[in-house]
Amino acid sequence: MYGIGMGGQEGTHMAAPRHCLKDAPTMESMPIDATVGLARVIPILDEKSIRREELLQHELGAGERILFKTANSDTSWDTDVFDENYV
Repeated sequence: MYGIGMGGQEGTHMAAPRHCLKDAPTMESMPIDATVGLARVIPILDEKSIRREELLQHELGAGERILFKTANSDTSWDTDVFDENYV
């Protein structure tokens, strides 16, 4: 038998359209295909937040799967202490 091991944070940072748009679909109404498959990783240079101005240059497409690589990716792996200044 095979299994998948995960910690408490896996799958908790995916934002449904409703997260940003009023009356947009919620996570439970989205098809599984929206969450499984190829994705583009976009490095975020701003060390405080993900800003619209930075995303515009990447010409995001409708329905495209996007993962944001923030400064947290380089700093949060070696500690169990919560970083209150996370991106």
